[in-house]
Amino acid sequence: MRVRVLGSTGIEGSDGPVPLPARKPRSILAALALAPGRTVTPDRLVDLVWGEAPPAGAHGTLHAYISQLRRALEPDLAPRARPTVLVTTEAGYRLDVPPADVDAVAFADEVRAPHGALAPLWSQLTTGPDASWPSREEVADHVEALEEALRTWRGTAYADLGDHPDVLAHRAALDELRSTAEEDTALGLLALGEHAAVLAATEQAAGRHPLRERTRSLQALALVRTGRQVEALDVLRGYRELLADELGLDPGPEVRALEEAVLRQSPTLGRWLRPGAAASWAAAQPTPVLEPASGTASPTRSPGSGAPAHGGSAPSWAMVGRDAERAVVAEVVGAAVSGMPGAVLVVGDPGTGKTRLVEDAVSGAAARGAATAVGRCSQDDGAPPLWPWYALLDQLGVEPPAELAAANGADEIGPDRAFAVQDALARAVRARAAVSPVLLVVEDLHWADTRTLRALAHLVSTLVPGDPVALLVTRRSRPQPAGDLADLGVALVRHGARTVELGGLAAADARALVSSVSGEDADPGRVDDWRARTGGNPFFLVELARLAAAATVATPGGAGGAWRGEVPESVQTVVTRRLDDLPEETREVLLVSAALGREHSPLLLAHVGGWAPDVVTDRLEPAHEIGIVHQRDDGRLVFEHALTRDAVLSAAGPGRVARVHARVAHALESLPLGAMAPKERAFDLAHHWLAAGPVHAAHAWRAAAAAAHEARRDFANVEAADLYRAALDAHALDPAATREERYDLLLSFTEAAAWAGRWRRVVEAVVEAVALARTDDDPARVARAAAELSRHSVWLPQEHMEVDEDLVDDLRASLHRVGPHDSADRCVLMLALAVQLYYRSGSEPEVLALVDEGMAIARRLGDPSLLAWAAHAGWLALWRNGELDRRRALGREGIEAA
Repeated sequence: MRVRVLGSTGIEGSDGPVPLPARKPRSILAALALAPGRTVTPDRLVDLVWGEAPPAGAHGTLHAYISQLRRALEPDLAPRARPTVLVTTEAGYRLDVPPADVDAVAFADEVRAPHGALAPLWSQLTTGPDASWPSREEVADHVEALEEALRTWRGTAYADLGDHPDVLAHRAALDELRSTAEEDTALGLLALGEHAAVLAATEQAAGRHPLRERTRSLQALALVRTGRQVEALDVLRGYRELLADELGLDPGPEVRALEEAVLRQSPTLGRWLRPGAAASWAAAQPTPVLEPASGTASPTRSPGSGAPAHGGSAPSWAMVGRDAERAVVAEVVGAAVSGMPGAVLVVGDPGTGKTRLVEDAVSGAAARGAATAVGRCSQDDGAPPLWPWYALLDQLGVEPPAELAAANGADEIGPDRAFAVQDALARAVRARAAVSPVLLVVEDLHWADTRTLRALAHLVSTLVPGDPVALLVTRRSRPQPAGDLADLGVALVRHGARTVELGGLAAADARALVSSVSGEDADPGRVDDWRARTGGNPFFLVELARLAAAATVATPGGAGGAWRGEVPESVQTVVTRRLDDLPEETREVLLVSAALGREHSPLLLAHVGGWAPDVVTDRLEPAHEIGIVHQRDDGRLVFEHALTRDAVLSAAGPGRVARVHARVAHALESLPLGAMAPKERAFDLAHHWLAAGPVHAAHAWRAAAAAAHEARRDFANVEAADLYRAALDAHALDPAATREERYDLLLSFTEAAAWAGRWRRVVEAVVEAVALARTDDDPARVARAAAELSRHSVWLPQEHMEVDEDLVDDLRASLHRVGPHDSADRCVLMLALAVQLYYRSGSEPEVLALVDEGMAIARRLGDPSLLAWAAHAGWLALWRNGELDRRRALGREGIEAA
């Protein structure tokens, strides 16, 4: 059992989070967690939880809350059995858990060890390394450990406790450790050469703690290592002046030594650790500004990035064992050319040949005179909604419909606009098919956004005999489709689509495939062994055959079989062994390339890595030769398979991958305006900042919120809700985050989540927003948040027989605070409270009184918007026997006001 106090109090049990009672019991648990394993007296608990104004009978109330906590912590405890977690002693109560099981204690322990190990880096930072310096691998491990510790923060430490002096002392100590962990992380990143990442982090930290000497020194050193020595001196001199003005002090020896080293342009300031060496260094190279040559493709992703796979280099092995499947696709395409529309769904695990079947279909359709277009759903979280549709329209030579352009510029959103876009896309395809037959291919539906799936379902439903349109779509076998993907499957079946399922190859086909790769007859016994290990997956077989043909290793081990979402061990083994034979500089470029995505511009790769474009070409040549990547005819760099790219990332480890994502995000931000479409830029930045680790939380939550706003403009509410949720998670990791920012994020999330049908998440977000506003003693913002509980709700917002005591308490306190005079806030608070009291036993008279007074205020104020909301809230609160006539009247009144 793990106790969480770095934020709102929580418990993680062996089966996941443990539901806890209301706010006061949680605060008692937090107070006990201040001293885990030690007895706390009742008087001490009352003092910590209620402060200077405890309620009458506080000790009895305390005992009742303790009983509630015990039921939550040990629900299976037999009657009269002795508790083992929350123990009663003669002197008081004890939280009987090891101190290390409290996240605040564990955080302190996890920070101290790396702090000592990284100390030599700082002590000799301005003089150069010696034998005491840790190796690059050791530094990377310490940085990863610190980032993992920082991820455990989810808000203010001991957030459920008030400002008791002892609580404030604990918070201050933990905040100091958190700042130390951030500085040590920045120090380690400097040693690893991640200067731009350190600069962003220290600029934020300096804003929070302007007098911290170590932070200013790290900021100046990061500026030096990015080639900005003048700015580094300005930082150090500005710090000197600040100290003199604020405290009348001079800087310490660290700052003075660093300032002197910058003035002398000491060569040690521009060096960092090389891989595998304890004390070897390399001179820093500033990242160049990207200036594409005339006629060179821009380093951005265009809508044509979904160009057909057959536009690149053809694989060197035969397509085997798919005669029946090819026949089904050819039959549907042939019927479409003759005017009978049709669709084929191709289902299979990664590597089973879905793309090869698509290439065959595209070639066959083109030979019949059909126009073909291929769009791929992006695995990258940064891809905007409807991304495959932009590729399809681009390849068909069709301008995006006016409805789509209008939707992108619209501030208002709604299902009517979303449907208009879907219908416009379907009409555009049918109009193009009037010129010549059309084959549309959409690959990787398992990564598709909501808008793409709904537009495809609408297209299928609108096709009629005479429309020469064939649709070919692919997705993975697992996991089973759900939500909009399942709905598209239903639409396909309803309109007669054929389904082709690709499994592993039969024994004879596997031998033929391996023979085509190796160029000689394959050994049947070896191929049968490979087939058993890989489940007959063609891609796995090809990788094993390539490795054997190169005679580098014997048959690798590892379990093959069904795909489970992770990189299969067999492929990871194969790719890792192939990577091991590549030069180190090639592996570095491949890692940055994999973080960018399966396909991207080589110029963007060069910009991110700070390499010249010809250097990128030279370093990737060995990877080209062994078939890991290739360059398409349109110039874009492509991994031969998504699994290869995943394996490259898996081999690097999460810490290193996070640092690469930070480099990518910094590079994207430095691109000139106009180099990327605003929507694409927003989604890419969100994807990379969110993957960059807790050091960059401040960037991450802002980027995710911006991308969520863009998603809402495309009516992609599911994706918007996910992005707002990611923004909230990152916001909890930002030490400079404010309650006002979180409140605004929560309300944005509630709207997107409501449109996405995630009602339980809406309620949770509103409850948190109300609590934040009450903490700030702001009844107006409490009312604004509470109004969202019933704005989009057809039924009562809470679960059956559920009464959220914290929410009720917050609404009552704010209602008392807002005063007796008519106001929109008083009206909202009254009616929101009436709805929340619906399931409380004996509350009916109070509910009726709240509805009467709330509606009277709304009518007196005469605001139609308020009256429409109030009538609906009252209609919900009066949902009981004997109130039908009043509810009918409120319904009519609400409609008239609307």
